[in-house]
Amino acid sequence: MATYNPVNPQNGWELDLHSVYSAYIAWFQQNGTPYWDEPWGEFFMDFQSFLYWGWPAITVTSVYEPYEPHIVTTLKSLHQFLKMINTRYGQKMEEVANMTKIRPFERNPQTMHYIDSISAYERLHATLPAVALAAQKKQIYAGSTRIIEMLWKAKDKTFLAIDFEWAERDPSSILEFGYAALRARHLVKTGNWPPVPEDNYRRGHFVVAEHVDVVANKHCPTFPRSYAFGHTHVVPKHQFRHIIQSIIDSLASPDSQTQANDLVLVAHGISGDLKRLNELQIRLPSNVLILDTSSFERELFRIGKGATTTDTATRQSRQAGSTLSLSNLLRSLNADTATFRFHNSGNDSFGALMCLQLLLEQNTTSKYLTRTTNTINGASSVSNESEFVAYNGTVIVVGVERREESTAYEAQVSQRATTIPRGRGHGRGRRGQRAHHQQIRRERRIEDDMRNLSFD
Repeated sequence: MATYNPVNPQNGWELDLHSVYSAYIAWFQQNGTPYWDEPWGEFFMDFQSFLYWGWPAITVTSVYEPYEPHIVTTLKSLHQFLKMINTRYGQKMEEVANMTKIRPFERNPQTMHYIDSISAYERLHATLPAVALAAQKKQIYAGSTRIIEMLWKAKDKTFLAIDFEWAERDPSSILEFGYAALRARHLVKTGNWPPVPEDNYRRGHFVVAEHVDVVANKHCPTFPRSYAFGHTHVVPKHQFRHIIQSIIDSLASPDSQTQANDLVLVAHGISGDLKRLNELQIRLPSNVLILDTSSFERELFRIGKGATTTDTATRQSRQAGSTLSLSNLLRSLNADTATFRFHNSGNDSFGALMCLQLLLEQNTTSKYLTRTTNTINGASSVSNESEFVAYNGTVIVVGVERREESTAYEAQVSQRATTIPRGRGHGRGRRGQRAHHQQIRRERRIEDDMRNLSFD
């Protein structure tokens, strides 16, 4: 089997090679042609003889369901084969109609092989499972609605949604990591399908100790103390990578070149999260499927099944190819987004997984979130009957029932509080004393602001 330069699979590579041989044998039998008595029949005595002529071939995956991989050749090659029989034996043979024609999914150049023996064909055929896996990964990453729906309906995968928050000035400085996991096979066995997000998602939220209250984003503030679904763990930077690796390893199956992993990695706008995983040198099995909920919803919108036809931010008709933010997508799915803050990695990962579930199980799953107790490594907790504003470790509890104008004002105060970095050098010379006094004034100002809020 010789190998040639890559070729464009969209340029006429459409005939399944084995189906060409099968179609002519069926055509001979249907027309009562005794090909075994003809001099040209030596090419049809078995598949080995048919291949002996030498066929250019590539491996592709069908764009249509069930998305099977194939070894294909071109119609031009078939015409050359028929011309050879006519020239050498004087037997004019026509092109039969019952050959399997493929529309390739692949658009990138594929390596062309020269198949002239059954062993060469078998070696190429052995690569088909890997070809199918590669195509499946690309289709899911691109948001293929049929593939993702089939993946969900199989109920045998683990969907792990992740989210990172990082510093605006230095993206390599990671501030937070959050995850939410849905183990479909386990939930089906225990009779918990469709899952209730609050009850059936495994989740977690981790904050880098060296950056909390020190690094603050100005353009897109983060809220590391506002995790709504459990405990926030403040961990040392040197342990951060190992924690993330342990979470992934606990959910992933072994790597394979021919079979998809049990783990499906999910995020809303996943490219930045993949970069952070790479920077942390997190080991991901090569057969992990990667699903971007923004691409999936955008593809649903393209075919008329999107969550909304109106941009929830501008209240205008949504443009083709537009992408909804996580918050807008959740609102368009009627999810209760008032229960948690966005730009908290734990909340965002939970919301991304919930988005995926709502897009695929719209008629069966709850669309509301319940806020649970929040503690940071055993610090003061806040019940689900109250909300809090965190400022440099100080938790101020605010009753749930309050006026709308107070809610808006509280949000402004909270944002101002959580974006102020902690002063450095306390107690060291005049500069340290100045920072210490500024810190005290800020805390008093926040407390005064909160006292001035009006409550019912």
